[in-house]
Amino acid sequence: MPERWLAPKNIPGDQATGAYVCNWMTTCVVIDLAKHIIASNSADLIFNYDLARPVDQEIMTVYNIRCGSYNIVATVTSDPATAHRWVCEIINLHRNHAYRQRCLLVGLGVQWVSRHAATLQLCVGSNCLIFQLHHADHCPNVLRSFLVDQNVIRVALWDNAIGAMLWGSPHALWVGRVGDVRRAAYALMRCGRGATMGQLAQEILGIPGMQMDEAVACSDWEDQELTFQQVEYACHAVALPLLMALELRLWEYFL
Repeated sequence: MPERWLAPKNIPGDQATGAYVCNWMTTCVVIDLAKHIIASNSADLIFNYDLARPVDQEIMTVYNIRCGSYNIVATVTSDPATAHRWVCEIINLHRNHAYRQRCLLVGLGVQWVSRHAATLQLCVGSNCLIFQLHHADHCPNVLRSFLVDQNVIRVALWDNAIGAMLWGSPHALWVGRVGDVRRAAYALMRCGRGATMGQLAQEILGIPGMQMDEAVACSDWEDQELTFQQVEYACHAVALPLLMALELRLWEYFL
């Protein structure tokens, strides 16, 4: 019998990795909530097994989000242990390269309600964490440290209000240095000072149609179960600035 790992709810099969996951050597079997096999080839699945653990209740949902031609694995959770594990895996993955050289780029963002952060989003490479601050009983220390780690360059379409909202969250989070992608785009490419995310994605990355939906931006980010549209929005909000920072070689300005 397969081990029970994860059970996302109300998510189309092409938007989530599945309900139950079993890993036997190199073969992965995904079973939906009705216990029908829907996939059996691990190469066809986007799932980070190291970020999962056997549990008796749902602790996270994993999505495959398209960002232009890129695939982003988005982990949505309010579980501090899952957030802890995600950060540790990222540091271990990059420890001998970008992290050691103090140039690990991390997309940073928040979604808020009433001027305080309801979610914290981080994106490194093709992995995104959406940590539901509003529902988390605490913030793991490793995540707090990651937000101020001098080996990390956090990048965003920065607004000082983001830092204020994180500090004003129930967990009072402090953020270290942040590279402002919009300011860098203006300095290096003469993009408009007030350029939107969609405009910058088009100009810097050549990705059209990435306008951020205002209706989703104003939705309820304190909801326990975020919609796919919310997850997609939150993921794009950090993945796009990260991709732009990589294209602009933003780390060179911090070394």
